[in-house]
Amino acid sequence: MKAGSKTELPYWLASMLCKMQFVRIDVPKVYTPKYTAKLIAGPETVAMSDWSPWYFLLARRYAEMTISGFNIGDELTQKVENLIPVLKETLLTRFRKIILTDHSRQGDMSLLMRKLSDVERRLVVKKELAVTDYEDWRKSSYTAGHVSGAQKRRR
Repeated sequence: MKAGSKTELPYWLASMLCKMQFVRIDVPKVYTPKYTAKLIAGPETVAMSDWSPWYFLLARRYAEMTISGFNIGDELTQKVENLIPVLKETLLTRFRKIILTDHSRQGDMSLLMRKLSDVERRLVVKKELAVTDYEDWRKSSYTAGHVSGAQKRRR
């Protein structure tokens, strides 16, 4: 391979080679403004699982590289710093839409779940667990209140 040529490498390999200063890393094309603009369309429109199930986690790794002192260059550092707020807002917007779809129960969540990234799927599962825990707590506190009220009336 000639010096200065471009190729795609897996993150784990590229990061190791970058750390040893054998290669220079650039942000993958799925993090360019062209792609990130599509994400705002929503989870039902853009299937994150087709782009990468670990889309947001990989972006986090790039952000960690800029913080941890990798010699990645000013250009890549600037790209990553510009990307972080965009992805944060995108994830929040997409998650709001996912919650609204789930809450309205008009959409089939199984179809939507297939389109989500790994991070989005985990958030949906955690939300479901939190809702279940809240409902269980509410039922138990209601029951406890009923029991203590009944005991007071007996006296």
